[in-house]
Amino acid sequence: MRIYNYIGLCFVLCIGGCFAKSENEKQEQPMAITDQMNIQEITSDNIVDAIHAKVQQYKAEPMYYLRIGKANCLIEILVNDFPVYKSYELSNLASPLRVDSSILKSGAQTVTVRMYHVGDFIKEEYDSGETITHLGDASAVIINVISIDKRGEMGLDDEREIKKHHSPTKDTDGEVFIGSGLPFYEYSFEFEAEVPYDLSQDSWGNAADLTKVKPTYLEEEVLSYYNTFLEYV
Repeated sequence: MRIYNYIGLCFVLCIGGCFAKSENEKQEQPMAITDQMNIQEITSDNIVDAIHAKVQQYKAEPMYYLRIGKANCLIEILVNDFPVYKSYELSNLASPLRVDSSILKSGAQTVTVRMYHVGDFIKEEYDSGETITHLGDASAVIINVISIDKRGEMGLDDEREIKKHHSPTKDTDGEVFIGSGLPFYEYSFEFEAEVPYDLSQDSWGNAADLTKVKPTYLEEEVLSYYNTFLEYV
């Protein structure tokens, strides 16, 4: 338990050092933040500016959103296999959905749409109707992919439409859903994104599918990893 006592003491000393100030310092105006600021110069008055000064800025910082609409179905949305939205109700999403956290690098981004039948939701919502066990001709999903620069005005006029998508249909008029009659339908489409970073090598972008790993080997690896922490207890 000595290590915990030592860590706790260090933590208290660090916190005290960060926020302790003399009466004269309290009366001073917050100092200008520079890249050369020493950690001893950071106080409770300028810590936000100090952190902000260290954040890397880009010439352009595009943010990507999905405007999602659906009819006669329940849906799940994934971007690059990362779940970003689930709607198990009849209503639609009012605001656009930001999906930057699922974009790891520039290039093609894959949006996966999973559509489910509405089941008893209509009966529960309107106290009438019947149980729906399949998707219908009018089941549909519409997704608009939009981009806006975080460093701009960020108004509606600053939005840029990247792609307008409609769920696939099977008739020439584009009105009959291709998955009509099925209890579930899944499909994907792509859009292009440009971002000023590449996180594909240091994140879940190069992760392994653990369902394809032998359970015994996986268990050994997990236990070995957590046993390393027992050495410090």
